[in-house]
Amino acid sequence: MLTVASLTPDQFRIDLKAKIIELVISLETRHEQSGSPVHIYEYLVGDETGCVILNTKSGMYSEIACTFISGPNTIV
Repeated sequence: MLTVASLTPDQFRIDLKAKIIELVISLETRHEQSGSPVHIYEYLVGDETGCVILNTKSGMYSEIACTFISGPNTIV
């Protein structure tokens, strides 16, 4: 499992255990072509090695596995 310190910019599909520190941005917009709503979220997450911004949007639920291992703000 990776740590925050070992991440590189624009890295995708990783296995990382981090705690959500803060919800930084939460907004809703519309898809350009379909007009369907898109929810965008940015979280400040971290572990013992550092912090990073996690960008998510609606429809990513199959790509992000969330579990509550050590408290309600832990994302795996």
